Amino acid sequence: MTDDKIKEIYLYTVYARDNGQNNIPVYIFPFRMTDDNFHTYKQKYTQNKGLIDFWANLKIGYEKFVSEKKALNTTIDKLGDYQF
Repeated sequence: MTDDKIKEIYLYTVYARDNGQNNIPVYIFPFRMTDDNFHTYKQKYTQNKGLIDFWANLKIGYEKFVSEKKALNTTIDKLGDYQF
């Protein structure tokens, strides 16, 4: 993500806050976590099991967000994994 995109996100949050929105969730994923993309990145980083496991955990939240179009309720379990 470029600095320009971060600035754009920041401006949107300022506008939202100025118009009364107090909760402004922002989700940034390493890539669009479709099945095809996940497979591609999994193949590319096959030697990095920890990274693939982390992405697999994020993919659960990504799929939930894409399907429900609502803010995610997240916690982190004792193993450091996100729970959605």
